[in-house]
Amino acid sequence: IRINSQSGKGGVAYILETNYSITMPKTMQQDFGAIVTSESVHKDKELTPQEIYDLFLKTYYVREPMNVVYYTEHASDDNVEISTRITVNGEETTIEGVGNGIIDAFCKALSDNYGYNFNIAHYSEHAMEFGKKSKAITYIQIFDAEQKAHFGVGISSNIAKSSLRAIMSAVNQINK
Repeated sequence: IRINSQSGKGGVAYILETNYSITMPKTMQQDFGAIVTSESVHKDKELTPQEIYDLFLKTYYVREPMNVVYYTEHASDDNVEISTRITVNGEETTIEGVGNGIIDAFCKALSDNYGYNFNIAHYSEHAMEFGKKSKAITYIQIFDAEQKAHFGVGISSNIAKSSLRAIMSAVNQINK
């Protein structure tokens, strides 16, 4: 498959799934298809699979200005408390939150500490390889306070950490 300015989202999704085990949700395919088209027009050439993959990571795996370093959680029957070490513009800090699950607690920690107001519209994840040592990839779509959609991706051998990284990637795009 050759990817140029006329290629559809299906061709781009096929390249990423076949070559890199990335199975994007349909809404992300639509968003990324437009980005790939724009990049192909800008470069005035067909994009290679590696260029598409690099563009995917650059677009959705956004680890600046904020990045998840480490987290701990304490769960009871009613809630989850999370303490997350993050970097903000290279400086390390810890945020804490409580929610009905790890994702809710993390989102509340971001809201309480940085004022982010967003809702998760889509969440999905899958293994990137066969086997128990596979990394997980998580896809998140959020809507900010103005109802603008932002997508994020997280990758980690820890499924929960992958989820937190995906949320952070999407939140980082609110500031772009």
